[in-house]
Amino acid sequence: MSALSPIFAPSHRRRSGDARHQLRDLIEGIDGVVHDRRPLDGRLDAIALLLADAVTEPGLLPARCRASSPDGYRTNIVHIAGDGSFSVVALVWLPGQRTPIHSHRCWCVVAVHEGVELETLYELDDTALKPTDHRMYRAGDVSWLSAESDIHAVQNIGDARAISLHVYGTDYRRFASSILDTYLPDARTLTPDALPVRATT
Repeated sequence: MSALSPIFAPSHRRRSGDARHQLRDLIEGIDGVVHDRRPLDGRLDAIALLLADAVTEPGLLPARCRASSPDGYRTNIVHIAGDGSFSVVALVWLPGQRTPIHSHRCWCVVAVHEGVELETLYELDDTALKPTDHRMYRAGDVSWLSAESDIHAVQNIGDARAISLHVYGTDYRRFASSILDTYLPDARTLTPDALPVRATT
């Protein structure tokens, strides 16, 4: 894939059990897929389907994972696999908050839990970043990227808090972020202070 790709519509399947069990089951399902031997694209599709089935549950995330910050969008760690093979992180934006333009160090599957997010995709040439596409995501939409070269930015364009659940193919404890490089529109890289407010628990 060259960008965040196909959106899966929200699932309307009846769910049973409380939200704590649903989050546990989701993480166990993701763990099983990550350690599957199928090709990467097949694993990302499978994770996307798991997220699509769970992410619209209103109580899926505990309060600590829904916390926001007035200083910028916030990343709240939900789970890190014991072997470091994947991490689940909730990104929380207040209205108007956005990421810098950035690339990722690993694959990522994203599902919107609540709110409205706008993604802008970019292409890098010798002198500048050029926007190539805009995509809007609402609660229940799921997408994924597999290429570290993909460059994008995401912002909350709604009038309420936005939360999305991100599954990263990396150990969040090691890097404290999935972001590889951040950019200004003229393609200069930014300093680490452009990165989000992070929660450590």
